[in-house]
Amino acid sequence: MKSIKHVFVLLLTAALCLSFASCSNLKKDTTSDAETESQEVAQQTKLEELVSDNTFQQQVQAMSASYKSQGIELSVTAEGNKLVYTCTYTIEVEDMATTKEKLSEYLDGAKMISSFNSILKSIQTTVPEAEAVVVRYYDKEGNELVSKEYRGSAE
Repeated sequence: MKSIKHVFVLLLTAALCLSFASCSNLKKDTTSDAETESQEVAQQTKLEELVSDNTFQQQVQAMSASYKSQGIELSVTAEGNKLVYTCTYTIEVEDMATTKEKLSEYLDGAKMISSFNSILKSIQTTVPEAEAVVVRYYDKEGNELVSKEYRGSAE
């Protein structure tokens, strides 16, 4: 039953990200000062703008509410040119080894690879420099259970 909840959470996350990327109304900075900034700072700022967009944040908050009822706290952040989904359990996980194994298998599955690569492609229409979507799961104590990075290539 718990693995079904994990699948549901991941599918909702994928749908959320797709809606964020398609609904974003970011404006590109056309000033000459922005052109002289380093590539890395420009990339981070653009992805940070997407993540800090009011519509994006409202959708993350709405999604977070449904996760909380399942004992998971969700946050979406920008780390450089990567969009990071962080899922943290707020409840004790009974069988940590099985949970890690199931999450890892699921995140490595063809459907998740395809979904998150599609999310990345969608984000890149707004933020061309975005290079990856990262999904991380943590236990209640903050220990990483599993992490997967999707870079848009066949993995």
